[in-house]
Amino acid sequence: MTDINDLDQIIKQVKNGDDPEKIKMLLSKLQEFIPPNPDNMIELDRLGNRSYFLTNTGVVVRFAPASEEGLPFLYIPTRNISYDEIPLQTLNNIKRNLNRILNDIHYTLSIWIRSIPTSHPMYSRVQSLIMYLNNQSNLL
Repeated sequence: MTDINDLDQIIKQVKNGDDPEKIKMLLSKLQEFIPPNPDNMIELDRLGNRSYFLTNTGVVVRFAPASEEGLPFLYIPTRNISYDEIPLQTLNNIKRNLNRILNDIHYTLSIWIRSIPTSHPMYSRVQSLIMYLNNQSNLL
């Protein structure tokens, strides 16, 4: 339960403060709960032709080609970035949209947990986060 207590404290610090480092710390903590599957990416923000996602490996940026570039439809270049490479504007947008992001995580995990056995190594951690988010009526 200490993971959830730590997460709760970081969420409160992000909501009540202006420190970008706390937002990075929160993303790092949330990353630990994201299942190891490319379909389980949580959109954090969009800036121009770039979309930022949280995955189990960290933050991924996708570069959407302009429609006039004529690239194949399914080709979307992506790149893993460090937390320090996240633009300040995106960090500010993450704070502003934190409830939506937590709701997306809750939704994704609620679906994923139904597809795995209770013996899965991540089951209890994910279940505890789902229960925590269920109890945060101001978040969901």
